[in-house]
Amino acid sequence: MKEGYIQKVLPDPLLRDYIWQYTFVDFPFEHTRQMEFAVMPSSHARMILFLGEPSLHEEKTTWQPVDRYSLTGLVSKPHVFLPTATLRQVMVHFTAWGIQPFIRFPLAEITDTRADLNHVFDSELEKLCAGLNKAATTQEKAGMLNRFFIHQRLKVRQTD
Repeated sequence: MKEGYIQKVLPDPLLRDYIWQYTFVDFPFEHTRQMEFAVMPSSHARMILFLGEPSLHEEKTTWQPVDRYSLTGLVSKPHVFLPTATLRQVMVHFTAWGIQPFIRFPLAEITDTRADLNHVFDSELEKLCAGLNKAATTQEKAGMLNRFFIHQRLKVRQTD
């Protein structure tokens, strides 16, 4: 598999207490059409933005579509995903509890499930994803994410 299909970038130093890394995924469909991806248990929240068609996830022996933009909470059991087209996504991996200052609900509420990011970041999310889709390089995408999260951090309350 070509190395450029997955690229990892560190966030701006101002965000490193909250965000561990950004991961940019771009797998052509010919490589993903016969693959299932397993997401292993994790104590860190992830923000997942599908820039193309969302994948499917296995839920009670059926395949269900994943929300285009979602936030996964703590994951205590493996989850299996199946791409349905070219896999183009951005993942923001938060540090332990790093997401909490950005959300208005306890992180424990989304253990082993997902929150719709449209309810977390309102209308700003569509603008961010449109920019990510247009960005030509990984560094441009990382810069957009840095600006987005620095702006969001200025808007939210301090964590108790």
